Amino acid sequence: MISMAAAAWRVVVKRTLADWLILVAAFITILLATTLLSAGPIYAGAVTLSGVHRTLHDAPVRDANVQISARTRGDSYGALDDSVAAAASDAFRATGGPLLRGGRSESFALPGQDPAAVSKLGVFGFFERLSEHAALVSGSWPSAANARGDGAIETALPASTASLLGYKLGDDISLQSRREATLLVTAHIVGLYAVDNPSDPYWWDDALDTGGVEQGQSFTTYGPFIVTPQVFIGRLSSASSLVFWRVFPVFDELSVSEVPGFRSRIENLEGRLNFQRGPNDRFTVDTDLDGILRRAERSLLVTRSGVLVLTVQLAILAGYALVLTAGLLIEQRRVETALLRSRGADSGQIGAMALMEALLLALPAALLGPWVAAFALRALNHVGPLAAIDLSLDPRIGRDAYGLALISALACTAALTLPAFQSARTYAQARTARGRQAGQGLAQRAGVDLLLLAVAALAYWQLRRYGAPITETVQGKLGLDPFLIAAPAIGLLAGAIVALRVVPLLARLVERGASRRRGLVSALGAWQLARRPLRYARSALLLMLALAIGLFAVSYTRTWTLSQQDQANYQTGADL
Repeated sequence: MISMAAAAWRVVVKRTLADWLILVAAFITILLATTLLSAGPIYAGAVTLSGVHRTLHDAPVRDANVQISARTRGDSYGALDDSVAAAASDAFRATGGPLLRGGRSESFALPGQDPAAVSKLGVFGFFERLSEHAALVSGSWPSAANARGDGAIETALPASTASLLGYKLGDDISLQSRREATLLVTAHIVGLYAVDNPSDPYWWDDALDTGGVEQGQSFTTYGPFIVTPQVFIGRLSSASSLVFWRVFPVFDELSVSEVPGFRSRIENLEGRLNFQRGPNDRFTVDTDLDGILRRAERSLLVTRSGVLVLTVQLAILAGYALVLTAGLLIEQRRVETALLRSRGADSGQIGAMALMEALLLALPAALLGPWVAAFALRALNHVGPLAAIDLSLDPRIGRDAYGLALISALACTAALTLPAFQSARTYAQARTARGRQAGQGLAQRAGVDLLLLAVAALAYWQLRRYGAPITETVQGKLGLDPFLIAAPAIGLLAGAIVALRVVPLLARLVERGASRRRGLVSALGAWQLARRPLRYARSALLLMLALAIGLFAVSYTRTWTLSQQDQANYQTGADL
């Protein structure tokens, strides 16, 4: 194997300028093919992931994050916390993110009111890592131990709330529980604080936590009176109190492949927490994250379908360009191959040398293709139409990209190797084959082009029926139909191949009309095209495919733009 590779390398080095140009063209074509196929999943994933990140970051706090809450008494809090910590660790393993604990007590009546006409209420609460999101105005944060030893609990109050109520640092306030007549709490104000950023997701967009006051129909609630978790659980949760755990996922760590599993775990989170729990001892999960992710999955499906429709067409174009390059390479070496055959080389040896040469071209392209695709997509952040909308593409090279690049490289290797077996003829056979060219290609003689046209008609009918390449599977889930994805490409390829039948006929008609005139050039040109159509078929087919794909791309872009405008107009109209 090593000696054959060395022989192939010597054959590659000892080339004429024309051979080198063809080899360079073959390498560039293979690199473009691998880059193109790799760019499909990379681009679809990058665009969709960017859209998911943008949607999640722009969503309301309560929609994009998760709050788990439950009613508890002090003796049951430890078991609840262990259950939530285990479930959250599993559900958010794709993103990570802090799990912050908090709580809010039942209502307490503020002092100085008629017990029969209470309208001002206060609530106690605790927040984990509060000092990172609020700043002390004066005093200190409360501690679990009471330095005075008289049973009063240390508390911190929002400075704005203290100002409204006329409280100051060092005051003692007696608060009577509205639920338990025997529960009278003396709160000693040891600190006043202010919220750093009311729009911080940490505060869960709660008016009482950020503003210090919440106006209801019959009552006005002030607070929260911040205490330590130990005091809250030990002294204020003798009755049923609300405790909550808030999870703030780090969405930048989320990849496209993890979205379905992440969404499924969020949907099952409440069921897992409440498994084998009684009706009065249940958790509540507050979030719309599963809905956002479900819509993101649909967006991912639509994006992939749109990318794949164009990628298949461009892959056909790149593949045929490679076939054309391989044909030029075989034509360039036809006589050389025939001489090797005449000197005793068999088809296997000639094919093995061609295989080694193809591998020397294809393997580097397969390794470079995904990285070239990622670099080109990153360039779209700065140049092109995507730069104007600040899409912030973050292309990630995954297994799909490498897999498609490898498949593309193997296909290119086969395209460069197989013709070598067919061209391994003697010198006399090569000269004879060169002089006698058929009027039709193998595909036309076998009627493959007409069969492809029938398949294209069937694909067009199916696409018109379903309207999109996204269909519902047997399990009731949305999925991509490979046949409908390839339908436009099949139609373009069938039209281009059928055109090869029509062009010689048109050339004969042009020849008959041109032969009646005095000019000689047009008549000879039409006669040559009608007599030897295969000589021009390769270039003509490549040109027709390129023009057809360009026209399809323009039409596709226009249709997509109108669709987005219609959706935007519909949503805006509904809001108005």
